[in-house]
Amino acid sequence: IDVATLDGSYGWMPGVADPAAEARRWAELASAAGFGPAHLWLADALQEDDAPRALDLVEAGLSWQPLHPIVRRRAERLLVELMDELEVDTAQRIAERERLAAAGDSGAMVWLADRFVDGSDGVVADPARARSMYAQAAAAGEVDALRELGRMCEEGLGGPVDLVAAKEHYEQAAEFGADRFARTRLVERWGLDWYAVAPDE
Repeated sequence: IDVATLDGSYGWMPGVADPAAEARRWAELASAAGFGPAHLWLADALQEDDAPRALDLVEAGLSWQPLHPIVRRRAERLLVELMDELEVDTAQRIAERERLAAAGDSGAMVWLADRFVDGSDGVVADPARARSMYAQAAAAGEVDALRELGRMCEEGLGGPVDLVAAKEHYEQAAEFGADRFARTRLVERWGLDWYAVAPDE
């Protein structure tokens, strides 16, 4: 809908004077008819202007059974973002992240691990579980998880001190995401000056 309306490249839908409004009109019609992807398209468009309605639309979209698995994962991530933005009950947010983490979502693992480290947001502190979740997310290439796993290995949080692993995780965080903390630790602890953060960075 949006591509056809925005550039008029499809013969069955010529270009219109206000493409965004026309795309929105068609999406609203499809959403009213119960089409799950239209709910999600609208939710994405409304996220900044009307977060409560966007949350309702995502929930409706996720209830649509034929939703493609990739679209479903993206919608589930949008759902938790909106729940955070609207400060939905913490227990609900944690339960949703737990479900996503169990399904392999590395972003949810990092979010939960951040809270398990020190027991923030009403979560009981469990550094060992945090370290395990960071390790899973790090294996998926999450830069934040690599950095935090390096820190936990360096400081012996949630498990034994392991400086070899700490250095390895910091190097991956530095190389995959130019992570400042990881780069600074590599310079300070291991003298790897080529990771130094420039003053203007």
